[in-house]
Amino acid sequence: MAALKLAAQSQRETALAPEWQRYEDPTTEIAVVRLTDPAHSSTLPAYYNRALTRSSSGLLFASDRTGQPQAFRIDLKTGEARQLAEAAELDAASLALLPDSRSYGCFAGRSLLHVNLGTLRQRELYQIPDAWQRCPGMSLTPDGAHALFAERRGEGSRLRSVSLAQGAARTVIEAKFSIEHPLARPAATRFCTAKAPKRSGWWMLAAPTTAASSWRRAALVPPSGAPTAGTSNI
Repeated sequence: MAALKLAAQSQRETALAPEWQRYEDPTTEIAVVRLTDPAHSSTLPAYYNRALTRSSSGLLFASDRTGQPQAFRIDLKTGEARQLAEAAELDAASLALLPDSRSYGCFAGRSLLHVNLGTLRQRELYQIPDAWQRCPGMSLTPDGAHALFAERRGEGSRLRSVSLAQGAARTVIEAKFSIEHPLARPAATRFCTAKAPKRSGWWMLAAPTTAASSWRRAALVPPSGAPTAGTSNI
């Protein structure tokens, strides 16, 4: 076991040779740079998660270049890539850089992880309880302080918020359907995508004015784009 850990650590510390290739797109005649080799699978995080570092010099992504899908950071100046962690059942879509680009969060199996990019130290912040299943999607609040995701049990689900500093978890809201791909806004409101039987749309959740206040449903925007009227507490 110790030998396997040392081997994994050595692999993470080794810079992998560039795979990029420059070519001209035959249709547009625009120069294109391919960053990874199509011989293996490479996946970007979900569109709403930060993948590009603040300096635009690095890109966070997942690849099975070394075997199982793992998190990598590619240097956009040199093309060199480094494996950042050793995590089983990595959810590539959940990879998300924090605003300072010094660390990132992600889900691997049932575990929410926080990884420091300077030390490559990996911490488990939270684990999905046995009686629950994680719903699709995980994002970070704009300040990078919390991870937002949903858990499902039966037909119902709950929106969870976990502190990336202490790992403290709380339930934001519960619903009788599956909450998916929660997103947070910089302003005093939060949004998340919700799916219910035979319809889906955007739920707008108004932030509580005090710690004791409950979150409330402000509006449901159905697929047609016309929001439903009224506000009701949940």
